[in-house]
Amino acid sequence: MTQRGAGLMGTCTLLMAVAFLSSCYRLPVGVKYGINLLLITMAVFSFLARPREEKAAFCLRFIGIYMAAYALAWMWSAVIWIVRLSPPGYVLRGTLNTVYMLTNIGCAGSLFYLLGRRALGCVWAAMAMAHAAVLAEVVLEKGLTPLLGEYAQLLASFAAQTGPVVRRMELHDMVPGWGMLLLFLLMQPLQPAKPGWRRAGRRAGFLLALLFFTMGLKRICVLALAAALPAGALYTRAHERGRRQMMRMFSLLAPCLAFAYLGMIRSGWLFQAARQLHVSLSGREAIFSAYRDFYTLSPLDTGLGVRFIYHYGSTGGGVEALHCELLGMYIELGFFVWPVWLYAISGLRVRLVARAYGSSAARFAFAASVYVLVTFATDNTLYQHPIHVLGCLLSMICCAKEEKGEGRHADFDRAQLSHDVGSGGPVLQHSGDRVGPRAQKKGACMRRGLLVRPFGPARGDPL
Repeated sequence: MTQRGAGLMGTCTLLMAVAFLSSCYRLPVGVKYGINLLLITMAVFSFLARPREEKAAFCLRFIGIYMAAYALAWMWSAVIWIVRLSPPGYVLRGTLNTVYMLTNIGCAGSLFYLLGRRALGCVWAAMAMAHAAVLAEVVLEKGLTPLLGEYAQLLASFAAQTGPVVRRMELHDMVPGWGMLLLFLLMQPLQPAKPGWRRAGRRAGFLLALLFFTMGLKRICVLALAAALPAGALYTRAHERGRRQMMRMFSLLAPCLAFAYLGMIRSGWLFQAARQLHVSLSGREAIFSAYRDFYTLSPLDTGLGVRFIYHYGSTGGGVEALHCELLGMYIELGFFVWPVWLYAISGLRVRLVARAYGSSAARFAFAASVYVLVTFATDNTLYQHPIHVLGCLLSMICCAKEEKGEGRHADFDRAQLSHDVGSGGPVLQHSGDRVGPRAQKKGACMRRGLLVRPFGPARGDPL
């Protein structure tokens, strides 16, 4: 790494550490969005100074893929706001949340444009710095012994018993982000060719991520990891046809299972089952019941618009957070648009990545979509900063390889085209991954880029 590259890496790491401190609620919430805009501005100036069109197009494509669901929700909400003549404050809040998410996803794209694959180390270190600062604050105020005692009790009871000291380490926004990073690390084995110090550093980083994840232990995140890892493993080991079938099943089953979950909430069966199994829902039964009159599981429900829950709760009608994104978005989008939104935020992302970069490139996108959807069941992760910055960034890293030392996009720069004598068409000399149909047209492989084995060889891939 050159001195200039090291300076850029350090600057981005410090900026992201400040943003994550904002996600830890140690700084004002708006600070992270200001950092997002600053990083986006840096990427824009970098492009103006040294244009890298292929890499910029790659980043913009991912921003579009990950923003599609939020754009859909906002457009339908705009119709609702116009029809219902909603107050300006309500409209402004719903619009601002969409803009905030655009800055989050834009931050991920900007980090990849500026740093390439090194953006992973940047975000990894920044999260650790922010979380370590909170840990140091708690230890200095309360002491290490009470923290360790309550931490052991937390693990032994699987978050059923949480003491007041270790509860301060339950950083609501950071824990799902650490879970997303752990998912990525567990899906990508260590490469034997890497130097020993780098393998040791990665193991130490993994243990640090595991420590911070478990200190703020959230049961839904553990359940999400338990669902996403087998799903990612099955997808990785499947043949090409099997992967396509899994994508179809995922696109179909996700809305169906989510709607069935809403039915369990509406009927009260979920709460009865939780009581019989002695599972604490942390007061969610009362929260869900407070919004029971605002939705019906029928085609007559057209939704109330994005951020209705927050607007209603902040004006004294109830709580500002429903702790169930699936139910909250159903209330806000209605019967017909809600399943389309759910498909756009899960199955559509996977299909678009697979179509553009090959089915193997969608391995992590598939597992990450499962992880995010499971967290939607009992948590407010739809607009959170860490989980979505990491989700988009890690998917980009899995679909591209950064050429070290030059800051160039290796897949765009080093892909070579030859001509098949039999067909006369362009053929990409690549590692064996399937090229998406869009990448096959008009020799567009140079622009699209493909996966370079991010999680180790899958079935059908060469070793």
